Amino acid sequence: MNRLKIPSIILLFCLVIILIIISRHIYNYDIIATHLLYIPVILIAFLWQYRVIYAIVITGVILITSDILMGRTVYIVPDLIRLGLIMFAGIFVAAMRMYIIRVSSYRKYRDILFAVREPMAIIDSTFSVIIKNEMFSSRFGAGLRESILSISGGILNDDELGDALAICFSGSESVYQGKFMTISGESGLFEIKCYPLVEDGWKPHAILNFRDITEESRAAQRQKVALERQRMAIDILELLNSKTPGPGVIHEILKLVSQTTGIGAIGLRLAEENGFNLYSSAGITVLTDYLRSDCTDCDPDDTGRFCIRSIMPGEQCVFADSGTGYNNFFHVNDLDAYNRSGEKKLCRCMIAAGLKSFALIPVYSDDEITGCFILLDRRKFFFTEELLDFFQGIVQSIGIALDRLKYEDDLKRIIDEKELLIREVHHRVKNNMQVITSLISLQASRQTDDYVKSILNECQNRVRTMALVHEKLYSSNNFTSINFGNYINTLVPLLMNSYRIEKNQVTVDVTAEDIQLGLNTAIPLAQLVNEILSNVFKHAFPGGKTGSVRIILAGDTSAGINLLEISDTGKGLTGGAAYPDGGNLGFQLIEALVKQIRGKITFAGEGGVSIKVTFQSI
Repeated sequence: MNRLKIPSIILLFCLVIILIIISRHIYNYDIIATHLLYIPVILIAFLWQYRVIYAIVITGVILITSDILMGRTVYIVPDLIRLGLIMFAGIFVAAMRMYIIRVSSYRKYRDILFAVREPMAIIDSTFSVIIKNEMFSSRFGAGLRESILSISGGILNDDELGDALAICFSGSESVYQGKFMTISGESGLFEIKCYPLVEDGWKPHAILNFRDITEESRAAQRQKVALERQRMAIDILELLNSKTPGPGVIHEILKLVSQTTGIGAIGLRLAEENGFNLYSSAGITVLTDYLRSDCTDCDPDDTGRFCIRSIMPGEQCVFADSGTGYNNFFHVNDLDAYNRSGEKKLCRCMIAAGLKSFALIPVYSDDEITGCFILLDRRKFFFTEELLDFFQGIVQSIGIALDRLKYEDDLKRIIDEKELLIREVHHRVKNNMQVITSLISLQASRQTDDYVKSILNECQNRVRTMALVHEKLYSSNNFTSINFGNYINTLVPLLMNSYRIEKNQVTVDVTAEDIQLGLNTAIPLAQLVNEILSNVFKHAFPGGKTGSVRIILAGDTSAGINLLEISDTGKGLTGGAAYPDGGNLGFQLIEALVKQIRGKITFAGEGGVSIKVTFQSI
């Protein structure tokens, strides 16, 4: 249809010109020509969507031109009169049409706005309200034709709103967030969406949709603060768990809390013999100086209340009942009003510091006050319920960490005492065994029978072997195990000296790894080594015969199996001796000791004796 519109109009004009010329200038039918005048007006008006004025102007130009060209100037005045009347009627019809369109559009948009449950308004290019719904009126008041920039005391950041509206009137949607003063005088945060409105018969307008995001913004802010505090709580727990909670760590925590919450100053006082002394503090230097002064000294008083001591005679202190509850704390959000109330008088130094908000949170350990958190700020109403809960959680975490530190110190002290006691026990056992060996040695020196002397010497070596184990224990920092490789290297010279074996006669080669063995394995294994070496030194090299002894101690950490191997190049077993039943008491002791350590023994007696024992630590 649009493609045929212009050709149709041109064709119509041509047809009208031809008909008017024929009827007026050839046949002198002026009446027919007059009626033909309305045809282009009506048809062109329809084709151009009722734009009658344009049709009249074009038709008038055609008529006057034809009158002049045909020399019929007498028709010019009647034609102008007719065109004037038609023009007046056209303008009237156009005006009525515009009015009807505006009224129809107004009703349509008014009905739409009144159906919406959010404040909405339509403004013109001067930012004046022309339509508003009931929600808008109840929130912001504002009469019609009043500027949107000045409703109910004005809008904060109205320059930014003006820019957003200008973007909207340029034909693009825009969004603005800002604070509005509602009709009740309260400030609220609103999101305004601005939509351009273009309609026939209307000047440019814009639809404003107001959405109250005050609670949403507060919830988002609370969530943001909660997440920040949650992250901070995690950081604090990591600090407390990864490091010993000493003054340095506590200062890091207080500094982190101060930076996150924005509090003026925060301090921790802990109970000591001379009172509650400042342990650590963080915050504004001026306020932390007050924390270090006597102004915030705190003590439980005679009535069981927890006080900030007054340093001025006659002044009462700020207090909180001690109790044992988690929510037991004291806080004031307006110290000036509190001081004027007459119930309690604050220390003058607190007033001089310009403090407005104050809180004291006791630190408990086993229902006993062990310290206090002091929180100071120069702003009124700083402490909210959520913030106090957060501070209490931090105090509780630090209290638990300080308890842990105390328990660790107590445990370390107990362990040190136990270690000292165990060391003393092993030392006394070793000394007692030394006394026994001395008594046996004294008894042996009085014997004339060499066999008896030999028996007593063996007993002495057995006692000395156990005494050496206890000596190794109390001389080390480990009271549950000994380095058995080191033990063998110490035992061999003692046994060689006991049996008067010269180094140039018998060479002893010790290859012993540093294997830690518990007492349940070390003591019987020490006796086993003593019995095997005693037999070697007594029987393998008679009459000063030379030779060598090889001792190997090795461990397989993956399998948990240890190997003890003792071999010599002596004469071997002779005279019908056999292990274990064909030998002396030493063989029987070796068999019993191997069973005690749950080991396995391999015995070879030809060309020297070789004994291999495999065992696990028990």
